[in-house]
Amino acid sequence: MGLLTDPSGLRGRPFQFLVKNHGGICAFLYLLSVVWYCLLAHDQINAGTYLSENALLPGLVALDSDVSRDVVHYVELLEAVLDREPDTLPTSWIRGTFTQMGIESYVHNFTLKHPLNRGLSYEGKNVYGIIRGGGSSNEAIVLSVPFRGKDSPYPSTKVSIALLLAIAHYFRKQKYWAKDIILLITQHELLGTQAWLEAYHGTSCGTKGVLEAGELEARGGSIQAALNLEIHSSRIERLEVKLLGLNGQLPNLDLVNLVHRICAKERVKHSFAGREKLHSLSPKEQWLYSLGTMTTMVLGQATGVPDGNHGLFHRFGIEAVTVESEEKVGAGHGVPMRSVGRVVEGVFRSINNLLERFHQSYFFYILADTDKFISIALYIVCIGAQAAPLLIKAFADQVSLRSLSDQKSPDYSYNVGGVFLAILYCFVLGLMAFHVPVFFSDLLRGIFSTRAAVLTGFVVLSVFGILTIEIFGHLHSLVTIRVRATDKNYLEPIYTRVTTQKAIVF
Repeated sequence: MGLLTDPSGLRGRPFQFLVKNHGGICAFLYLLSVVWYCLLAHDQINAGTYLSENALLPGLVALDSDVSRDVVHYVELLEAVLDREPDTLPTSWIRGTFTQMGIESYVHNFTLKHPLNRGLSYEGKNVYGIIRGGGSSNEAIVLSVPFRGKDSPYPSTKVSIALLLAIAHYFRKQKYWAKDIILLITQHELLGTQAWLEAYHGTSCGTKGVLEAGELEARGGSIQAALNLEIHSSRIERLEVKLLGLNGQLPNLDLVNLVHRICAKERVKHSFAGREKLHSLSPKEQWLYSLGTMTTMVLGQATGVPDGNHGLFHRFGIEAVTVESEEKVGAGHGVPMRSVGRVVEGVFRSINNLLERFHQSYFFYILADTDKFISIALYIVCIGAQAAPLLIKAFADQVSLRSLSDQKSPDYSYNVGGVFLAILYCFVLGLMAFHVPVFFSDLLRGIFSTRAAVLTGFVVLSVFGILTIEIFGHLHSLVTIRVRATDKNYLEPIYTRVTTQKAIVF
């Protein structure tokens, strides 16, 4: 702070060089960030994945489950039920199946009230069962599946539900569970998962009164991890491991590595970002392949949208991933359902060994392949090189302004009140933008659809903002500075000239 407030400290050669050449320095740093990002894809810079938590012990025990016949059986039963009501979650049938296995089963009801159309609401149901562990039920693991009806735009999950029931039937017979196993089937995609998590933890994460999560009849222990299944067909080409969460949040790297390790052990084809591990590539091809994988992951995180129901578990401190199948096309043998069941079994048995939550491995990383990653210690250089130009540009402008004020010319003056008005104006526009959707959806209800009403509101706000800026510009009500005609060429890089006597600071 002393450097910015004491003018004598800004007259040295380094600072004068920085101010004089800040444009080139900023461009160089930005180019450096791009080059460094590309270099991160090289095998000599990124690192191989490893398990930091030794208690996971993947592959230590022999996996002997075979759920293939049970999956076929439950698929046939489920199809018969869905033929009568193809878009309704068969809660009674699922609960009855759980009861026959000796598993506690419950139904969770929730309601979504449209935030922009208060008269519109949606009802939903989730079904969950609990296999109690041999201990004191202090910890739990979740196996979840989204229910998708006939009219869903997403691929069917009938096979996923059948696989969950088959695995539940196998898990119920085992005596080695130290944690509770929660079997969850949700409705309405992310909404059902969010409602169940809010009800389980007794909290609300969104606007009050929009998602009414309801109450749960029973709970298990503190959830340590979750695995979401999206198996669309019995003919499977490979398993895709999805890990992107809400707002780009990622699960602990140990859980991701665990799933890939067990898939490799069971000889199941597995991929990330739609890319398998390829061993026959040249160094250049491998670099381009890894760069594409990294870029796909970074762009997916930039959207802030989770790529599966697992993404909502992260905000509750629960490590979770989604395992999705890619359907086998053409002749040939794909991944057998027996192997898929053993992958799920292996993941759950490894998590069952944990004595504490996932904490030892990374939470910030970029995957370059299924077995290659870049830690935050390496890619933070890219972020720093892109953020530095912002600070350098601000510093250069600060020094230029201070040099101008040191001249103490009577021909210019600052209007501090104008600065306050400009900041206040920005806050008012932001507040109006926040309330535009609700206000215009209520105002134009019955005239336009909700989407058209919101769009109209933002168009009106944009026009209002442009007009008010024009009015302020003509009245010179923002920060003004009087400039001598001889000095205007010196100030043009900093100020946008409005007249020959005054300029508005942007």
